[in-house]
Amino acid sequence: AISIYEWSLNGKLATQTNLQITVGYLLHFGGLYLRVLAIDTLDRYFTNEVRVGSEWKLIRHGIYKYIRHPSYT
Repeated sequence: AISIYEWSLNGKLATQTNLQITVGYLLHFGGLYLRVLAIDTLDRYFTNEVRVGSEWKLIRHGIYKYIRHPSYT
């Protein structure tokens, strides 16, 4: 949030280095990428609320092969 605020002030704060801003963006978009992979892997089983259907099974492919809770990660 600070980097966006600084950008809106045309860099007048200068509280962060370019490396910190770059790492922040990488973490942000990396997390977003994991979230999209998780939603894509779950396909029709994805919901915004936690629930379990009787016909559902544990997903063990895609991103879930490596990370059990990619959305939380």
